[in-house]
Amino acid sequence: VNNQKIHKWPFKRIENLITYKAEDKGIRVEKQEESYTSQCSPYEEEVSEKTAKKTNRKQRGLYIIENKLFNADCVGAYNIMKKYLRRIGRPITAVVGLDTPVAYRWNFYRGFIGSTKRANSLAM
Repeated sequence: VNNQKIHKWPFKRIENLITYKAEDKGIRVEKQEESYTSQCSPYEEEVSEKTAKKTNRKQRGLYIIENKLFNADCVGAYNIMKKYLRRIGRPITAVVGLDTPVAYRWNFYRGFIGSTKRANSLAM
């Protein structure tokens, strides 16, 4: 799926469906604005335009800072959580376990094969 196809998805419809299903189970849904979350380091105190650095995102799905590799989606999700916790006045938890990505490749006979060594070699 390329980027153009993803942007044609009916996001509002998906959001409404998730909200409906969650509320049906008694779960409250809160929306959080996500600007600059995939461009800011998880170590930054604040997620904002002034702390955002596009250069840390080396490849699709790979974020590198201070010689550590991070899964870019995990960094974005963590930063969205930080923005939410700051908004509701809760303490922000430390960054733990984001810097150990595993690169997977598909082998027809053995299935998915994972290697942290291969993921670390992508940073060099």
